[in-house]
Amino acid sequence: MTTEQNETIRILRELQGSKCFCGAKKAMMQSFCRPHYSSLPPLMRSVLYQRFGEGYEGAYAKAREYFEQNQKEGK
Repeated sequence: MTTEQNETIRILRELQGSKCFCGAKKAMMQSFCRPHYSSLPPLMRSVLYQRFGEGYEGAYAKAREYFEQNQKEGK
């Protein structure tokens, strides 16, 4: 399996799971827990509604990068 395939599988499992990447509870088939989702800029939230395989993976990756960057900056 390629690295890209492994990443896609990881993102799908996180989407199907009931825990946010931070460990908080989230609804299955939602990207993040409510506090994390609510903290995203509106445009970033809207692109998370793309279908899996049609842009969702990239949108999710960008959102995770956003959280990591803000954590490093202490926001």
